[in-house]
Order: sequence, then C-alpha cells, then structure tokens
Amino acid sequence: MGGYYGTEEQQNQQKKTDRMTDWIMNTPGACLTGRLMSTDDPDRLGWGIIDQHLSEDRIFSFRWMDTENQAKVAEYARRKGGNVYGWDGFFAQSANLVDSIEPILTRPLPDGMLVELVNHDTVTELQVRFVEYGMAPISAAVLCGDNCRAQSLLIRDASGGIAALGFIGMLQNRFSEMANCAWTGTIAADASHRGKGLGKRITSELIAAAIKDYSAESVMGFAASDNVASCAMLQGCGLQPHENRSLAVSLSKERYSR
Repeated sequence: MGGYYGTEEQQNQQKKTDRMTDWIMNTPGACLTGRLMSTDDPDRLGWGIIDQHLSEDRIFSFRWMDTENQAKVAEYARRKGGNVYGWDGFFAQSANLVDSIEPILTRPLPDGMLVELVNHDTVTELQVRFVEYGMAPISAAVLCGDNCRAQSLLIRDASGGIAALGFIGMLQNRFSEMANCAWTGTIAADASHRGKGLGKRITSELIAAAIKDYSAESVMGFAASDNVASCAMLQGCGLQPHENRSLAVSLSKERYSR
C-alpha cells in the first residue's frame, strides 16, 4: 500500500498505523490516527503496550484525555524522560452543530472556488500542504477513507490551487466511549486566501459530511492553545472548548505537529 509522505520517520509511522489498522480497530483502548500509534483510554489499552510503541517509534499519541489522564500522561512522560505536547479540545453534539454550520454552508464561496473530495489522484497534494503548513502528514489510506470511515476535502481557487483543506473521520473503535464521535482536523487555509472564511467553510462541510455519511452523534477537534485563529474557527463552527485534550509523548524535543 502506497500513499505516504513526509520524513522517513513519519512515513514509517504512517506505514505502521496502516499495517496495524485491524488490530487498532479491534483492540479496546486503541484509536486510529494514520500518523502515530494512539490511545483514547491508556489504562484499558495497557501501559506496557504504550511502552512498546514509544520505544519503537519514540513518540505515542493520547487522544481526548480528561484531566485525570492528562496527569497520568505527564507523569508517564517524566518517568520516560520524554516531552509532552498538547492541543486543546473542542466538542459539540451533532444536533447542536446543525444550526451553527447551516449559515456558513449557504454562504456563496468566492468566485471560481469549488469544494472537492480528495481521492488517490489528489491526496499527495494534500500531504505536501500538510508539511508546508507544519502539520504531520496522514497516510493516504486514512485520508481517503480506505481503511476507515473518513474523508478529506479541499477548496480550489479559480486557478486550480488549493485554497483550504481539511479532514474528518470516525477513528475511535467500537469499544470507545467516543465511538460515535467524528474527529475533524488538519484544517488550514492558504496564506493568500486567509480572511475569507474558508477555514470555517471547509470545517462546516466536513461536519455536515460526518453527520450525513457516518451518522456521527458528536464532533471533536483540537488546536494548540496559542493558535488563536484555529481556536476561533472551531468555535465559529459551533464546537465549544472542552477540558479534554490531545497529547503526544515524545522522546524528541522537536514538536511533532502544529
């Protein structure tokens, strides 16, 4: 299976998550990222398994951690001599999002712009932009929904360039308390098109797709605390700040993703 992009290390991590997708989707406590091995319930998954993957990959992801688990992850990182990187959580029930996204979706796009579903012919364009925008790439299998319920969208401008992009997927397995929650992320607008509401538009398109295509009962998103624009964009689409966070424990001092 092809469709990998980024550094050799990033591609190896993408390949691993693709290779282990069946295990991830059938193991309580595991969740899919297309980037890294990850958990949404570390006690249930088992810290020994986390140890194994952290040792192999030098990084491990923790999704939707409540305050108790945030403390556990911080202590785990301290014991392992690693660093913790985090992103603030945003959340809303789907029923509460419909009214928020409707006026965004009905607003006309700027002249010449079109929303486009990403496929295997265009997915590398998306992955290249992830790197340019400081985001870790995701495998093509996840971005295109080959091995999970997921899709990626982009907005092209009149010249055919990418004006905005994003992803949404049902990446928690059936054992998770968040099994019916969609994760939306890797949202970005090109610098030449910022200020046109494209981040809100593509996020709203993705949320609408998750509700319609995957019957998502809720949606979560994440943004770095200092990324004021992303935090405001998520709230503008109806997602509300939440105490839960996404974390990564890394044995490297270099931040994994924006």
